[in-house]
Amino acid sequence: MKYMQRRKHFLVALNGSASGYHALTEAIRLAQWNKGEVTAITVTPPYLGDLNLTGVKDVQSLMVGFAGEILDKAYKAGSSLGMRINIRCEAGEPETEIAAFYARGQFDAVVLGATRRSGMAGFLLGNTRLKIIRSLDETEVLMIPEQASVGWEKILLVMDETDQDAEILKRAAELARSYGGELTIQRLSNNFSARRKKTGAPDSGKADMILQRIRTENFQMVILSRKVGRRRSLIRIGLTDGIIAQNRPVLILRKL
Repeated sequence: MKYMQRRKHFLVALNGSASGYHALTEAIRLAQWNKGEVTAITVTPPYLGDLNLTGVKDVQSLMVGFAGEILDKAYKAGSSLGMRINIRCEAGEPETEIAAFYARGQFDAVVLGATRRSGMAGFLLGNTRLKIIRSLDETEVLMIPEQASVGWEKILLVMDETDQDAEILKRAAELARSYGGELTIQRLSNNFSARRKKTGAPDSGKADMILQRIRTENFQMVILSRKVGRRRSLIRIGLTDGIIAQNRPVLILRKL
């Protein structure tokens, strides 16, 4: 893929959540702007036997029916916005099936809806989202909060302070240029206190400083290098959750 080109084909993962449908709407608008296309995918879990659903004779049919409702709603959303989208249903674990389907297609990015993780439901959704991101090392993942609009005028690239990868800088700069945006670079400090070195917890103060900058300077898009999370995944989790809480989209660049 040539990085000077705008992303044109988006694979949107849906699970029936409001944030997922909002992400689909934003992906459709982005694809229309880029004269591209959108494919919506949902994954039904594998049926492993008794799910304690009393009175349900065909659990598999029930799950497939729910997936059909998700994709029907997605298709109608596309039609209402003037775009005929592609739809796909797979069975299995979401992180495995989405990554496999992506590998078989010609997609530029995977789009996920994102909500702030709170309570057990939020934890489970966030955990699934993290598994999907980890399974997609070879692509870029765009996470869109439910109340956010995708904008490219002011972009913040967050990199590890030890990361001197010129290719990451080049790709982010070309992406900003292709959308006519302004790119700012922020290094994430690798400093830890003695206690945090012992426990392995992240230096949350540094992440808080970045979140404060995002809020005060009103960045519309935050780009994270994969290397920020591959060395210190706890910081990336905390940082992405904080960005999502501020209703900013997050683009995670693919592994080089």
